[in-house]
Amino acid sequence: MRSQSRFTSKPTLLEVKVDNHSVEDGQSGMSGGYIVNDYRGVPVLSYFAPVDFGGQPYVLLAEIDEAEVLREAHPVLVAAAASLSGLAGALLALLVFRLLAPRREPEPHPAL
Repeated sequence: MRSQSRFTSKPTLLEVKVDNHSVEDGQSGMSGGYIVNDYRGVPVLSYFAPVDFGGQPYVLLAEIDEAEVLREAHPVLVAAAASLSGLAGALLALLVFRLLAPRREPEPHPAL
């Protein structure tokens, strides 16, 4: 670890080794996110990305406890997010349909 953990008063800076799937994939040049066990053995949502700092390779990790993420997922919030996503998808589909529809030329009026 390159920072002090807020979960312990023991030193973690350069003392604790973090070794999980996120770190391995970050070291191979990938970026993404997984649910993995952190250095405390607690399941966390872990996002990772490789970082080059002055020629030195690092893996940047941003993690939040899985329990904290799930605790915040209120059913009303989930339903509202799903509804807004559906509405945005429908509007996007309508916009794409309108933009890609062939243009029709107006028919000439018959001569009187």
